[in-house]
Parts: sequence; C-alpha cells; structure tokens
Amino acid sequence: MRQLIAALLRQDNREGTGQGEKKDSQNVLCDPPTPARFCCLLFHRILLQLNPFNPYPYNNRAYSGSKQLADKLFQNYPKMISDGNYLDAYAHLDAFQKIAPLDRSLESHFDRAGKQVTEHFQSLRDSSNTKALASARTQYESLAGRLDNDPSMQSTLENESKSSAQIEEALSKGNLFPPAKGNAYSLLLEAIGNKTISRSTHESLLERLETIFVKSAQAKSKLTELNAAQSDEIRELLKNGTLLGVKSPVLGALKNSLASFDKTMDSKEDTNKAEVVAKPTIAPAKLLSR
Repeated sequence: MRQLIAALLRQDNREGTGQGEKKDSQNVLCDPPTPARFCCLLFHRILLQLNPFNPYPYNNRAYSGSKQLADKLFQNYPKMISDGNYLDAYAHLDAFQKIAPLDRSLESHFDRAGKQVTEHFQSLRDSSNTKALASARTQYESLAGRLDNDPSMQSTLENESKSSAQIEEALSKGNLFPPAKGNAYSLLLEAIGNKTISRSTHESLLERLETIFVKSAQAKSKLTELNAAQSDEIRELLKNGTLLGVKSPVLGALKNSLASFDKTMDSKEDTNKAEVVAKPTIAPAKLLSR
C-alpha cells in the first residue's frame, strides 16, 4: 500500500514538472475521484475507514502518507496561483483541509492564497494579456465569496463592467468624440484615469475606437471636391485624430485635400478683393455740375 502511495505521489511530481502527461490535479489529488484513476486523497480516506482504531499497519501508514500528501499540497498551490490556476490551488487547499481539518497552519495558508490570488489578478489587470485575464477573472469571480481579504476588488470589477458597457454603447451609436455628451473617447479617458477598467480592456476599446475613426477618415478621403461643410467635418476629424494619436496615411491625404480647399478659397477671396478695388468710382451728379 505504501508503494501505491509513493507511486501516486511520484506520478504527480512528474506531471507537475512536465515529464508526464498533462497535469490534472483532479486525478491524482482528487475529491471526488475521477473514474479513470484512484487518487491519493480517497486512498487515505478508505485506509483510515477500514479500521480507525487499529494502530498497525494501516493507520500509521495512512497518517504518514497523509503527511506526505499534505506537504505536497502546500508545495503546489503557490505555483498554481502564479500560473493563474486559482481553482486548482484552492482544490489543493480544500483537499488538505479534509486530510487535516484541525491543522493550525490551515487558516494562514488560506489567507496567503487569498492575498496571492488578488495580487496576481491585479497584475494581470495591469497587463495586456487579454486571454490570461479573461481566464483569471472567471476563476476570481467564482472565488469571490472566499476572498474576503480585498472586498474592494469585487466593486472594481462591477465598475469595470459598467464602464465598459457605457463605452460599448457609445461606440455602437457612433458617439465617438467631444463635445457630444457621453462620447466614447471621454468615457474611455475617464475610466483610464479612475482605473475603473483594466489595461487590456481599455486597449481593446481604444483599438475599436481607432478602427471606427480610420474607417470614417477613409470615407472622407474619397471626396474629390470639398464644400465648406465638408471641410469643417474634415477639420474636426483631424483634430480627433490628434486626440487619439492615430498615425495613418489617410490622415495625410485629408490634410492635403483640406490644404487644397483652403488654397482655393483664399484665391477666390483675393480675386473678390481685387475686383472691389478695381471697380471705378462714379462721382455724384451734384459734384459733376460744380
């Protein structure tokens, strides 16, 4: 029986270091066990239940094996959290709690795990790793009731969902820039300043805003002859492009088109002034009679 315990632990070691098949904590350290494999936790539980009052050979071996398993559980969970596998980490701690429910270090390990999860999750919110953040958020929200060390994080996530929804609505309505009330650019700027959305979220929304902006600019660039209203629209478009920091050849084309329009208008204005100056002055009849 000891050999079975040792074999299961060795198998978990190989999987944890990538030398075996893909790691699945619910197989080796499982509760409930998977049909495919017998797991350590259930093995010890059955061993103790066979004869809980018999000190030899099963109880001593079972408790010794439980100690090995508990030590391994404590070794595994910090690495799992740092890899973004929050649920696996808590599954390990829950398994330990069932092995040694009265262990004095249990509470401190749960506190440590909660703080580590929150810190790791916050670091992902400050990164551009959209895929990792999405997975971590799903896990984080499922553990929210157990992470009482930072109750403000749940409020932060709620604010992020609200801010994102407002910006999405503004984008869908084409309300992109100031001075319109509730425009996407101002809402996004406010959310970034207040840190109510994660970095990956604001980068994704900003990219969408830039895409919509460039499409609008491309449509304007197809105009061959501008009128006064169109020239005003292009000026506004270029101003917004400066706000966004967009670098696109289409903006250069619009600047050239606007410069050509302004040159034409200036030329017409100069012509009109010249015609006014050249127009002969007709003296009043009374002056001529004198």
